[in-house]
Amino acid sequence: MVAASLVYCDQEDNDSDDNCCIYTYRGDRQAPIVNALPVENRSASPLMDYLEMDFDPEPTAGNESEVEDEEVIVPHTTAHQNDEMLMKSEEPVPSGSGANANAQEGHMFTQNSGINEMRRPVSEIKLNHMQCIVLKEETKNGCLRRNVEMDTMKRMRVDELNWVREVIWSESDAAELQINQIGKSACGATSIINTLLALRIPFNIDRIVQTIGTHLRKETAPLIQYLESRAVAGCTADDLVRTLETVTDSLVSARFFATHQNSGTSIEPWLANWIKKGAVPILTLNRQRCPHVPDYLLPDSWHHQMMYGITYNPLYPENAQIHLTNPLSKISMELLRPQLISPSVLKIRKEDILSRWTPCTDLVPLASYPNPLWHEFNVLGQVVNILREKRENATFNSHITIPASYKSGITLAINTSSHYCHELKSVPEL
Repeated sequence: MVAASLVYCDQEDNDSDDNCCIYTYRGDRQAPIVNALPVENRSASPLMDYLEMDFDPEPTAGNESEVEDEEVIVPHTTAHQNDEMLMKSEEPVPSGSGANANAQEGHMFTQNSGINEMRRPVSEIKLNHMQCIVLKEETKNGCLRRNVEMDTMKRMRVDELNWVREVIWSESDAAELQINQIGKSACGATSIINTLLALRIPFNIDRIVQTIGTHLRKETAPLIQYLESRAVAGCTADDLVRTLETVTDSLVSARFFATHQNSGTSIEPWLANWIKKGAVPILTLNRQRCPHVPDYLLPDSWHHQMMYGITYNPLYPENAQIHLTNPLSKISMELLRPQLISPSVLKIRKEDILSRWTPCTDLVPLASYPNPLWHEFNVLGQVVNILREKRENATFNSHITIPASYKSGITLAINTSSHYCHELKSVPEL
């Protein structure tokens, strides 16, 4: 029987990628030990062609950088196990177990490190182990981050396809055609004019103004009469419906949909659907319910605005953009929603009360006011508190709140000849 064992392997030549090995063969007789044999620059012994190797060959220079970039997996070992491994690595390899030992080492380490990797100190092995863990974690996190970014990009592309835009006018047409407010407290009449322009129905402005019957504020009246005029100043949504159908001789049909109790239903698709069917919306908004506006900057009135378009994404309805006239603007539904679901109330500035108060002002009529809502809101008590704060030079309230005749909601106007006119009159409330 002939057995071969590895006696010497020269790996110190960094310029050469070949391993130069000398093998001693033992058979029937002991071969003499050959000293200082010249080593040829060969990649293997001639008989290596007939030996089956259990370990992978060392990488060539062309793919050496690739092997260095590969992740090295080092099993967890204790300090005692590392010491035993180092002691075993210094013992000579038995002639019959060289292939198995090399196979085990090939599973634990890359061939690039070889036996020198086993001779490293324990602390260095632990350090390399930690570096491998960090490298693996960074690679994992990088892959996760790239996956999230790709998912985000895909979702953005899908979201862009889901945007819905329904308009009556383009923005350039709206800038050219829309009418700004024609007079004091005349936002209702102005919204009707813009609606008839959008429906292409001929109209007479004077007839609109006379029919709608706008109520004006009584700026010079005593305090109680002033508060009464503020509660009904302008017009209501019912006045809009009546005027639209009257001044057009029923060429236009209209209906008001209250939204003050609609706190959760999404109205963006509903609006877009009716605009697509040819209807023109008029929004009745309580502008005093604008979010993130300090009390001293609050508007002092409600407002009617004709709406000429909507742009929204069904996945993110709160980001819908509402296109309005008088003034020409584009406002997010997130800002409009509080104004659309407002109760029928109006805030009166403290300055407007104090400027109309005199020692001769009689507040007794407030105690016996015929409208029960005024007692429910305790308007008399609120006025007295404002006067007391003035006398005591204190500030606790910037406004008082009174009942108002307005209702927040949406008025839809459509040509009576439209196929959707009957549907408009018969659909349920929002």
